[in-house]
Amino acid sequence: MKMYLPVAALIGCLALASFSFPCAAQTVHYQGLYYQPGTGTATRIPRSTGGGAFVPIPNDSGSDPAGPLVPAGLTLFPPINPTYALAYTSITGTAAGSLVVFPSYASGFIPVTVGTQDIYVNYFYFLIGGGPPCTGTPCTTGADIDEFNEASGTLADDLFVSVFQPPSASSADPALTHSGNYEGVVNTTSNNVRINADQVPLNPASQAPVADGLLFDRWVAGPGATGWAIGSSANDLDVNSQTDVYALALYRAPCPSGYSWTTSPTINQCVQTKPKCPAGEVWVPVKVPGDPGATAGRCIVLPPRGCGSCPQGYKCSATLNDPPIPICIPNGTNPPSWPGGRPTPSVSIVPNIR
Repeated sequence: MKMYLPVAALIGCLALASFSFPCAAQTVHYQGLYYQPGTGTATRIPRSTGGGAFVPIPNDSGSDPAGPLVPAGLTLFPPINPTYALAYTSITGTAAGSLVVFPSYASGFIPVTVGTQDIYVNYFYFLIGGGPPCTGTPCTTGADIDEFNEASGTLADDLFVSVFQPPSASSADPALTHSGNYEGVVNTTSNNVRINADQVPLNPASQAPVADGLLFDRWVAGPGATGWAIGSSANDLDVNSQTDVYALALYRAPCPSGYSWTTSPTINQCVQTKPKCPAGEVWVPVKVPGDPGATAGRCIVLPPRGCGSCPQGYKCSATLNDPPIPICIPNGTNPPSWPGGRPTPSVSIVPNIR
């Protein structure tokens, strides 16, 4: 039986409980991919044939108009041998930018705003266990590393790490740093290493910060791999000697105006910043039941004397709990005047475990 991981996209013309979502003209695209580290003498700068890449999973992609439930991808799959597992899900194309959802996410709804672009949901899988079986004495081991651009949902080819050996060293090891950046491999056969992800990646040609303003988010490593840990700094990937691990440094784009970055073990995303509401309005951080168009996080008219005093085009709703607050929401007959413009359609990411 096909099993779905805890993230799926629910978009557009769909009534869910007491919440209704307006139709969106955009399309949702989904695809499953697995990480294939570089082989032999392949390089990541420039990215040559055989270099690290995400490989599409056969028969695991598609697109739909806004409205259907998008499958979240297989929990496990064997493209060849051995087995891979989901590492994270990347969602791009929202009005708030991109977001990354991790397998630990298992409950609740995550509203995101649909803008003018299609939504892309990609499921990225890593090899379980961190590497192939050992064939030598001692084993030749290494950390296969790469950079992932959350904004584009693709691997990037920037200078992004400095490698320290021993981990306590105050200056980076030139040879290991070069191999990490240009080959995507840091040798761990004989030594422990500290792989420090740059807060801002650099353009290989100019050595200047990349033009798209990427910022370090977090390290993600293959499920089941041992012998590695996040160091005292979130930018540090500490890898023990005789350890194989596949790890990506995730980089995010700056949040658009009106949004701020939030991170947690389950999801990283830009969220709408709570503004100062105009006089006579109150900030409501959730979608109001009965409102035919508003998305989460709006300034809404607050009746000065409770129900019955809403302005023309609004009706009173006291359905919010904790505590119940009577607020005015559009009655659907007259176009309301919303601060900042009419809310756009929304997408909800919903857990779907079968």
